[in-house]
Amino acid sequence: MDMKQIQWNRHRTQPYGIAAVSAVVCGVITHLYALVNNLHNYDNIAIQPGGFGAGVTSGRWMLSILGSIADYLNMDYNLPLVNGLMFLLLLGVTAGFLADILELRRRSSAILAGMMLAVFPTAVSTMFFRYTAVYYGIGILLSVFAVWVLPRSKFGFLLSVLCTACSMGIYQAYVPITIGLLVMLMIRKTLTGDAGLKSLIRTGLSYCAAILAGVIVYYGLLRFSLLLVGKNLTAYQGINSMGRTSLKQLLYLAKEAMHYAIIFPIRDCYGLNTMYTTKFAYVLLSGVSIGLMIYLLITRAKKWSLACFAGLLYLAFALAVNFIVVMCPNTYIYAIMAYSFVLVSCFPLMLLECLPERDFQKAPRIPGVLRKVCTFCLSLLVFSYAYNANVNYTGMYYANRQTESYCATLVAQIHMTEGFTSDQKWAFLGTTEDPQLYSPWESQIFYGGMSSARELIKGYSFPDWIRYYAGRSPTYLSAEECDALAQTAQVKAMPCYPDYGSIQIINDTVVVKFQEFSPDAVSE
Repeated sequence: MDMKQIQWNRHRTQPYGIAAVSAVVCGVITHLYALVNNLHNYDNIAIQPGGFGAGVTSGRWMLSILGSIADYLNMDYNLPLVNGLMFLLLLGVTAGFLADILELRRRSSAILAGMMLAVFPTAVSTMFFRYTAVYYGIGILLSVFAVWVLPRSKFGFLLSVLCTACSMGIYQAYVPITIGLLVMLMIRKTLTGDAGLKSLIRTGLSYCAAILAGVIVYYGLLRFSLLLVGKNLTAYQGINSMGRTSLKQLLYLAKEAMHYAIIFPIRDCYGLNTMYTTKFAYVLLSGVSIGLMIYLLITRAKKWSLACFAGLLYLAFALAVNFIVVMCPNTYIYAIMAYSFVLVSCFPLMLLECLPERDFQKAPRIPGVLRKVCTFCLSLLVFSYAYNANVNYTGMYYANRQTESYCATLVAQIHMTEGFTSDQKWAFLGTTEDPQLYSPWESQIFYGGMSSARELIKGYSFPDWIRYYAGRSPTYLSAEECDALAQTAQVKAMPCYPDYGSIQIINDTVVVKFQEFSPDAVSE
């Protein structure tokens, strides 16, 4: 072997370290604004000075365990820099395992895969929920590690099942990542022609068994955890109806999931493809992927049975990346729940690695052009997502400042109201319809889990803004008391905030009327 060949081989080795480093470096650059600024969405402001949010009652029993350990160690604070960096480091480790699973031997492929993992909208959305970002980073890592360990250890099956169960126990939305990667491995085995159809079916069944066992273990441990704490699942986002879908509805949801995943390159899904640049890149990548699949089936698989099997697997991949639709049929799905879609950008990279080296030697132009197209498209995606991440961060910065200002003004007016005393209870009736409330960034915020100033002020956590930024922690009337108060003649005669007279002391209670009420209105 000559020196040139040795250097070429070195160029194709150790992809996992390169992917990990690129994910961390690109992540720090992209998310620097969020790392050094205190940005809040509707949930993050409420989790102060620390905590992990919803646990067992939302089906996240493992999150409760990790949160309790962090609380015991006094390391559960909601810190922008620390939590953000730890999340990015976990993404880096995940990128390394991802590159190894997909056997991305070239540096450029490993770098691009790592960068995509770091800038994908789900990562941005997670940074807004930074109180739980570290735990979610662990969940993402476990979802990928469940695939990596499956064929690599004597106890790979059991470890994979445990990782899947624990990943779902942190956040159920990560299991589509595991399913999607396993389908990608099946597609790779099919296209390389290294296994027959019977062998592929056996392997596929073992993968299905690992996923199914992981879900069963998750449910078993969830039921045990609920029994232990004496609570039931919450109705939020349809958590308490998990697993209660009829067969007919399952088939319909599976069809819808595949449909939206297939048309994803040309139509936005969950805020993941809102820009013309991303649509252009995904369309090109889809064309390259389909072309490579056909070429590999003709040159390597050479059997109609494998071609049909590969077609079914492609549909299975579409179902896998959008499996959250099947899991949450009656739920609003947004970017933080759709990390599995990052696999769409990794798919053509995996296919390029399936090309045998003789193709590059006999006809180097075609594979070289395809690789350059993929590099260009993925670079465009990385830039577009990084750019839009900072649009999100800047928009949230102004939303936060406007909300702080709104709180300060409101508290000042309350304090100046005739008859005010510090021991009075407060009642916020309805949600603000302030016509002067304005934010030029409001229409530019695309990723889920975010809020404009209008939404933050209307949200359940508005009293937390008053508590943490205005430094006031009054006692509030209950929802039932607010409902009764809203129907009184004195309140009905009041104007709505911010008009003069919208803040009054009624029955030794500070009443702020935000909206008009019908006779059967219920307070927010």
